[in-house]
Amino acid sequence: MISHSGFARTPSAMQAAVRRLGVVERRTRHARTTRPAGQVAAPALPRTAAALRRSASRLVLGVAFGVMTTAPAAADVFFGDLHAHSGLSDDATGSAEGLFLAARDVVGLDFVALTDHDAFLTLPEWDILRLTAGSFDQPGRFVAFTGVEWTHRWHMNAYFVSDEVPLCPGGGCPEASDFYAFYGPAVVAEAAAAHVNHPADVFKVYWDEIDDTLTTNVEVWNTGSEGDNEPGFGNALWALRTGFRLGLLGVSDDHHTDREPFILGTGLTACRGESLTRAVLLEELRARRCWATNGARIELDVRVASRSMGATMRARIGSRLPIDVQVTAPAGPFEIEMLQGGRVIAMHECASSPCAVQGEAFVHDPNDFIHVRVRHADGGRAWSSPIWIEGLCAPDQNCLADRVVGRGATRHDCLAGWLLPASQSQKIRTGRVARIECSDGDPRCDTTPTDGECTVRAGLCFGATTPAEVCTTLPTERFTVLFSGPRPNERGSAGWENAATLRAIHRAWSTGASDVACSPLAELRAPIGRTRLAVAARSTGALDVDALVIDCAAEAENGQDNIY
Repeated sequence: MISHSGFARTPSAMQAAVRRLGVVERRTRHARTTRPAGQVAAPALPRTAAALRRSASRLVLGVAFGVMTTAPAAADVFFGDLHAHSGLSDDATGSAEGLFLAARDVVGLDFVALTDHDAFLTLPEWDILRLTAGSFDQPGRFVAFTGVEWTHRWHMNAYFVSDEVPLCPGGGCPEASDFYAFYGPAVVAEAAAAHVNHPADVFKVYWDEIDDTLTTNVEVWNTGSEGDNEPGFGNALWALRTGFRLGLLGVSDDHHTDREPFILGTGLTACRGESLTRAVLLEELRARRCWATNGARIELDVRVASRSMGATMRARIGSRLPIDVQVTAPAGPFEIEMLQGGRVIAMHECASSPCAVQGEAFVHDPNDFIHVRVRHADGGRAWSSPIWIEGLCAPDQNCLADRVVGRGATRHDCLAGWLLPASQSQKIRTGRVARIECSDGDPRCDTTPTDGECTVRAGLCFGATTPAEVCTTLPTERFTVLFSGPRPNERGSAGWENAATLRAIHRAWSTGASDVACSPLAELRAPIGRTRLAVAARSTGALDVDALVIDCAAEAENGQDNIY
């Protein structure tokens, strides 16, 4: 197991006492929750001696930060772990019953999903998993989900309202399309929810096969897999920048609750709901209204122009939108970061909790998103799910004209076009081929500190017209990334990552429900020298090819650009 900043390996007796108080407070609050008509309260199972020993001994628990205040009566806040394993997974140990006991009686979770690997499960083992989950599920007190982890080229979780759900055996669902075909109808029928797992893991996600209308969230924190899964190529923030509409979750990915110390609860997902039931939690997850922590019991309320997490709103390009954030956190100072498009636009320091702060977002692109990060002095962290902003032009104006660059040779030039940031207009040339001029280390256009290359922001628009073009809008049936030289096959190279980014942009656009056809601004890598990228969009009887040239100059020692 990896160690994470802010987790005490040997919690003090006081911390253990605080944890127990927190568990009691939450159970008392949940006991007051109204049960469905005819629902008989199941008796609370007694805590085992082993569980009591664990709660007072040497657990690695990132939730030992204090007792939270009660949420507003209309919507309580529930904390849970949506990714954990038992010995039914061949790479894990412990019983299914032991995991649910640990989640409820030791860690004090409100909900948990046992998501063993489908590649290892037999049908009798699936029966054990779902029947055990059903026996522990107590609406209003503790939610135990039947769940499964699709375990192939990369991993995805699904969890269900009912325990009477069939399993697609590992050999029967080898492809992502199989996963979506088998479990997707349950998500559409509001009988399930699903998410993308640990994008920072060695099993990297194939984002050009993801359908964010079905897998509506992604793990931004996974204790057992790199911890913070937000930064880096292919990870959660990258996916948001390429246009996927995903809420952010925190999980532990615990594999050994029969061994001490275990990590269950050191990654948490928090959701608001009028009651603690499977159906209510799944509704919040599908709507992308939950948020993530690294185990800290941090409560978030984030609103942009009164819209809350998971919402999509429209606003005029050039307008300003108010951001309101309230954080309830354990005792001690913490920082609140407001981010737009993944870039920090404001930072506030809070000395006490609860803390309410305000900010402002300027709408400058046709597709953008706002989210919030919290960094507690004790090491606790939290990430809100985004609020998406669709930027619209004023009536009778085309405010995208100076940013959408499409220079194809036919009247079908609107099939695809480059979206370049207006803030870099002094660095953009828009002749027959779009061109960005940048210098390594120039913060006006180079977004990362990596030496030897420029990382520029760019996106794509589909079906967007400009005043100079008469365009017939057609659906894009095939999308290809072209290169001027040999195809870069080396994973991790600038060319390979650029191609994956552009394919992901198209995938996110083609699966989304929005009629705004421009992506957020993603990051493209250009080594010093000249990089040429081109995309080809095809439709019936139409082909649109658009190129982008990135000129990246080395920075001389005297601060002047070198000529190459």
